[in-house]
Amino acid sequence: MNIKINRQVFNTLEDTQLVRACFEPLVPLIRGKSQRIKEEVYGQLTPEQKKLFIFNAYYNHASNSLAEFYWWSAYYLSQPKIWSELIQVLHYFNADEMRQILLEMEQIIFNAKNLEVSDVSYNDLEKNPDLSSVNPLFDKFSEVSPATLNLIGKVIRNNQTAYILFDDKLE
Repeated sequence: MNIKINRQVFNTLEDTQLVRACFEPLVPLIRGKSQRIKEEVYGQLTPEQKKLFIFNAYYNHASNSLAEFYWWSAYYLSQPKIWSELIQVLHYFNADEMRQILLEMEQIIFNAKNLEVSDVSYNDLEKNPDLSSVNPLFDKFSEVSPATLNLIGKVIRNNQTAYILFDDKLE
C-alpha cells in the first residue's frame, strides 16, 4: 500500500515520529470497520508494512495505561498466532528489550492462578495477587518504548521503499 510522504517532511521527522507517520494513514481505513475491511486493508500492505502494523496495533493500545498493557497482552496471548507474530516482529526490528518484556508478560499471565486468558478483565490486576509483577513490568515497557520506536524508525529509514512512497507535492 502506498503511504505517501513528502521527502522533506520525512527527513525532518525523528525516528519515533516516522513510525507514527507510516502507520497513522491506515487508522481511518480500519477504525470502526468490519473484520472483512480490516483484512482487505491488511492484505494490501507490504510484508514490512504488515510488521509495522502488527507492532502498532498492539503498542498504540498497550502503551496507554497499566490496565491496557495487561488487557491487550492477554488479548493477544489468547490468539497464539497473533502473539507469535508480534514476538517475531520485535525480533525483526531488533527490539530485543521490548521482546523480552513481552515474553516476561506471557509468563506472568500464563502462571497466574485462576486466570483464563480468553476471559480477562481490567479488574484482574487488583483481584489477582499473581499479577502483582505486571506493574513493574509496565514501568519497564514504558522505559524501553522510546528506544524501541527509535529502532523501528531506523529500520524504516534504511528500507524506505518498503514502507513509504515519496510524493513531494504533499506538504
